[in-house]
Amino acid sequence: MSKIKLSEEQKIKIKKDFESISTVNDFCNLLNYCQEIIYNQIVVIITEKTLKFYSHPNSKSRYHPFEIKKKNGGVRTIHAPQSELKIILECFSF
Repeated sequence: MSKIKLSEEQKIKIKKDFESISTVNDFCNLLNYCQEIIYNQIVVIITEKTLKFYSHPNSKSRYHPFEIKKKNGGVRTIHAPQSELKIILECFSF
C-alpha cells in the first residue's frame, strides 16, 4: 500500500483524538476514522469486541497460514493477517 498523504486538518484531528483517548471506544473511533482515510470508506466497523478478539494472546485465527515453494525446493510458511486485522494494522501505517 502506498503512503497516505494526510491533510493538515486530518493530522490535527488524529493528533487531538489520539491525545484525548480515555476509553477503548475512543480508540476504536480513531481507528475507524483512519480506516476511512485509507479506504475512502469504512470497510469494517472496528469495535471493542473486534480489538479484544485480535489482541487476545490465545487467538488462533488472527493469521491465515499458507505455504509457498522456495527456489531451493523447500517450503516457506507464510502467516498472513486476516482481513479485519490487516485493516487494523494498516491504520497504524501513517
